[in-house]
Amino acid sequence: LMKDDLYFELAKHANQQAMKIKKVLKERGVQFLSDTYTNQIFPILSNNLIRILSERFEFYVWKNIDENFSAIRLITSWNTSDEAVDDFIRIIEENI
Repeated sequence: LMKDDLYFELAKHANQQAMKIKKVLKERGVQFLSDTYTNQIFPILSNNLIRILSERFEFYVWKNIDENFSAIRLITSWNTSDEAVDDFIRIIEENI
């Protein structure tokens, strides 16, 4: 992993994928439990949207905010594809 900066390239990809999702969520007015700049983000989404997203994606409901909203822990990795991110974003854009 340390040869030819492979570790850093893999981390860069994971971080970029998360920031791509974060940017779209912020543009849609979504609040975050904490402001991160890594491959894990904690958006606060409606429980209905979480249900819709959970049909296609795996993530963890990190904290219930109230009866209508929860924060999820969303993690991207070295192998998170552009297609998966674009699909996630498409569902966000269709439902917010």
